[in-house]
Amino acid sequence: MGHINLAPYSFFNVFNYKPPIVAFSSVGWKDTICNVRDSGEFVVNLATRALAEQLNLSCAELASTEDELGFTGLDTLASQYVAAPRVRQGPRVSGVQADALAA
Repeated sequence: MGHINLAPYSFFNVFNYKPPIVAFSSVGWKDTICNVRDSGEFVVNLATRALAEQLNLSCAELASTEDELGFTGLDTLASQYVAAPRVRQGPRVSGVQADALAA
């Protein structure tokens, strides 16, 4: 199973509503992609201006085993539909079950 990590992806999109399709891109095969591959799911937390400074801290080069949420001072809550936790302070969240990864 993957580790909890907080990845600051600015580029993601929702392409459909039935079924909902969420996509994001990564420059290289980073921790988030490995976690999605290993667990089959992820959570999209929408950022607010009030959370921007804390979320930007997650851009730091940390080891894959380091707690990025703890590093940023953010907390988690259990997600409703997936095992991956959500950011407690975030106002909007989507739990996503991965269907495919493309290199």
